[in-house]
Amino acid sequence: LEHTALPPAELFETLALHTRVRPDEARRVLVTAARHTLNHGLAPEQPLSKWLSSVVEAYVTAGDVHGARDALRDRAEGLVDELCLECFHKLLAGYARQGNSRGAHAALRDMSKAGLAPDVGTMNLVLDASRKAGNTEHIHSTLDSLERMELQADVHTYGMLLAACADKALLRVVLSVLKKMKDDGVVPTRLTFNTIVSMLEERHDFNTAVAVVEAM
Repeated sequence: LEHTALPPAELFETLALHTRVRPDEARRVLVTAARHTLNHGLAPEQPLSKWLSSVVEAYVTAGDVHGARDALRDRAEGLVDELCLECFHKLLAGYARQGNSRGAHAALRDMSKAGLAPDVGTMNLVLDASRKAGNTEHIHSTLDSLERMELQADVHTYGMLLAACADKALLRVVLSVLKKMKDDGVVPTRLTFNTIVSMLEERHDFNTAVAVVEAM
């Protein structure tokens, strides 16, 4: 690579192979490939941030969320000028999988520092991490952020709220969440219905079950 201007496609094909098996090697290949393309004035078919996203995903798939975070913060030794939303979504998906609410909120702050505006998908991942962590304070702060940023909650947002109610046995909140869904024009899905019915079935709360069916 030091002396040969290999086509970017070949370089990144090697990177793609490593992202499927060895995240640390993929990270090193990305640095080498990025430096090589810049030194030789080559233009990869995809932005470098997309390849960094693949490296982050490789770490997450391997269960190493800390490695994913470090790779993202390192930016391939500073060779990736601009980060993309997809990079952070891959990292947030890892935090959500682990129920790491604090990590998810830290990633959200890193997004802001990178000059990226979250979308509703971003906030849903943060909300999912908070729900799995059982952190009601973070759930409320995430919902406040959604409203402050004027992002419209979608069916996935409400689904996680209802799942959080199920986790905490907050039956009294279910109907108010459903009402807000209706007010926002969000149509419940079969999964929404199943989440609520399963929760009520476990608690033999048939009266609330009837009220839920009527509300939907």
